[in-house]
Amino acid sequence: MPSRVQKYRSHEERSAARLKWLNAPPGMTPELANEFMLRLRAGDTLRKITSGEKKFGPALVTHQRYKKHCQLQPEWAVQAKRLAEANALAANEGKGHRRDQTHCKYGHPLSGSNIRFEGPGARFRRCLACQKRQEAAPPLPSAETIEAVKEALNSGKTITLICHGVFGGKSGVAEAILPFRNLKHYRSLNPDFDQFVREATTKSRVQAHLRRYPNAGRRHKLIAPRPLMRGPTLTGIIAGPSHEIFTAVDQAVPRNLDFETRKEVMSNMMLAMLEGTLAIEDATRRYREFLRITNRMFPTKYAPPSLDAPAYREGKTRLVETISAGLW
Repeated sequence: MPSRVQKYRSHEERSAARLKWLNAPPGMTPELANEFMLRLRAGDTLRKITSGEKKFGPALVTHQRYKKHCQLQPEWAVQAKRLAEANALAANEGKGHRRDQTHCKYGHPLSGSNIRFEGPGARFRRCLACQKRQEAAPPLPSAETIEAVKEALNSGKTITLICHGVFGGKSGVAEAILPFRNLKHYRSLNPDFDQFVREATTKSRVQAHLRRYPNAGRRHKLIAPRPLMRGPTLTGIIAGPSHEIFTAVDQAVPRNLDFETRKEVMSNMMLAMLEGTLAIEDATRRYREFLRITNRMFPTKYAPPSLDAPAYREGKTRLVETISAGLW
């Protein structure tokens, strides 16, 4: 595919350039260096000699080759840079009628942190204070533009397509109706229109999801919910009034115990109440006594073993006979 420079070059120019650069050493040949210096003395700038833009004609050499030649020939580089700087200053003189302007038309300084350089070569200054003011309060769209936005939203178009002409990551799909900041400013001033935009965009997203996944609305649930069945309440008498002994013991014994241990503790406490050895009002204070009794009867892996227990699974040796150190 021909480059931008080759589009306007003639066949003779392309051939001459190819012969000049073919098998050339790093930098420039003596002939090219002399021609380069002659053009600098004639008043041409570096951009004009090395850019190869259409308005300047074909480039003599690339900027990279010029820099390489400056490294190889320091004396030649000093003279070339001096002429290039003088030509650049002469070319810039008289350009830009706002070059000496110190403030914008609204009185903001065009210096320091209030400016930003833009354009080719960063030659143009932009007032940031004016830009912030324009972004904060952009002009309101006309009634015809708002109607066009409503029609676009009702037809399922997105905000990105309406404001930027971008759809699916591709730009230039459609012509933008109005900038996004103008639409945002209008929405902040009109709550009803803002609500309309929210509802329309939500509807368009749902429709786009259903188009992409047609069976999303008819998908069956993997686990069907079961009706909640309430079991019988532990009141001593099923479906009857609670007994005062059971209620007192149930409130006294903590529920963080495992099920078997709690059931055994409650059974022993209710039996003691029926025998008269435990008062109902002392259930909360004395439940630890029955918990210790239950742990001794049914020791767990966390409970201390009994010294009278067998030391081995098969044998008559007691655990106390295997202790060699004193207990006190």
